[in-house]
Amino acid sequence: MTSAEFITSKKWMTVTVLFYSDDDLFVLKSKVLIDQPLSEVGRPIFEERFRKEKIIIAVLKGEVEVINTLGQRFEQQNEVLQKVVNYE
Repeated sequence: MTSAEFITSKKWMTVTVLFYSDDDLFVLKSKVLIDQPLSEVGRPIFEERFRKEKIIIAVLKGEVEVINTLGQRFEQQNEVLQKVVNYE
């Protein structure tokens, strides 16, 4: 059995979704969704209420912990710059 055949034979999968929320487009967010139903071709099916007001960037198989993102680095650099400007 190939990996594609294995995935399509399953009915559920845990996935991690990376997305931007419409209310904050500068911060990459993630959400682990356990036991997501799969389509006939093995892709997760998300409920409309989850997809609403999100820009989905990636769907990762399994439970993934995001430890650093571009948005976090921007925020950290901005905080340092503010301290320098304010002589803190």
